[in-house]
Amino acid sequence: METGVDNCRLKGLDTPLASGPKTNHVAHCQSDGYCPLSVNHHVTSASRPQTGTRSGRKLVLHMDVRNTILVADSVDKVSVEQALNSFLTGVTWGRDTEADWEWYSERPSLRRPHPNTITYYKHLENRLVGIPSDRVLLRRVTGDFTQEDIGRKFVTYFEKHLKHLEWPHLEDPDPYLTMKGKDGKLYHYILPSFYRLIEHLHQNKRDFSIVIRTYGLDAPNVLQSMTRTLEGQHPDFPHSLRITIDPSPGKIIRGQDDITAQISNDQDPRSGPSTYRGDRDIYDLMSNSSGVSAFVDDFRHWQANGYRSSAGKPLWIDPERTDVQHIFFDDNIRVTEADSIVDVRMFDSPNSDVARSLSRQEALTFEDMCLVQADLLQSISNKDYFINEVEACERKFDDYIRTTGKR
Repeated sequence: METGVDNCRLKGLDTPLASGPKTNHVAHCQSDGYCPLSVNHHVTSASRPQTGTRSGRKLVLHMDVRNTILVADSVDKVSVEQALNSFLTGVTWGRDTEADWEWYSERPSLRRPHPNTITYYKHLENRLVGIPSDRVLLRRVTGDFTQEDIGRKFVTYFEKHLKHLEWPHLEDPDPYLTMKGKDGKLYHYILPSFYRLIEHLHQNKRDFSIVIRTYGLDAPNVLQSMTRTLEGQHPDFPHSLRITIDPSPGKIIRGQDDITAQISNDQDPRSGPSTYRGDRDIYDLMSNSSGVSAFVDDFRHWQANGYRSSAGKPLWIDPERTDVQHIFFDDNIRVTEADSIVDVRMFDSPNSDVARSLSRQEALTFEDMCLVQADLLQSISNKDYFINEVEACERKFDDYIRTTGKR
């Protein structure tokens, strides 16, 4: 059933979508040896609250899944060890040579350390992947990276972060809270640093929502795991936070000239999903979201368009809205690269219903303010990683408001 935003005041009120510093960075890098570089959807500009103060600002946090809030998803049948090894191939850099491969990196880094370098993952992908089924071989090869001679120089990073991932409790855990490794050892499924962020925002009485954004099939399991933790069933987070979680992921469907979002209609499943069409309607839907929800983004569209950022996961920005800040965490955000995974779409006027994809140069304005390249090694080892990153984004948003004269 198609539902426009103007007539959506009563439907789905029980669902989240319808209800509307990096601190001491240099010291850390020196010690760690790792340097990452009421539902009223149709709100007019006149009626929107314009407070730019941080305490009154709503946060909408868009979270990728794999390599952002967890290491190994529960669908692909890849072990924690394999997933961590594979991630390391994507943050270690070198050059293709006649002799096969020459290392440039001495330690992992998110950013390219030299213009003429590529990641070891990209090197293997170029060599091994000709058709989609070849990615099975790529996954196997990258999954043993630090146990092979080629990657053994990075084994200390593998061992250190695998140790951080170990489940520390003796009692039998809820199966939705852990993942088993190759040897049967238990590891955290969703990273504790992510839950610390939610706990921190809740304790500080912030207005916020979490929107899981994935190309994969793991959203239902992530939502199940979060439900148990936020109900107080996680031994590290024993207090119920009473945060609503929508267990049914929605979909974002992209065409060449249009974008549609669909969410399930839990009050009347027989009527089919509610559909939101166009940039403004979907932006308002997400800006008014509450609790935790999820969307499966349109991977086929991204793939069919050569993995261009303009065909990726959409993130809408209305520069006139200083009362809400959208922040997207994804390990594949690389703002200056053509294949960055997020399509940053901006409304050029407060009354515009259509947003446009920003160029890479324009999108740089919103880096570390609305776009964060998630750093898996930091989110594993630093329990305050997400808290620090969100606070840094808010500080930059404060500066943006001051310099642009927004209110």
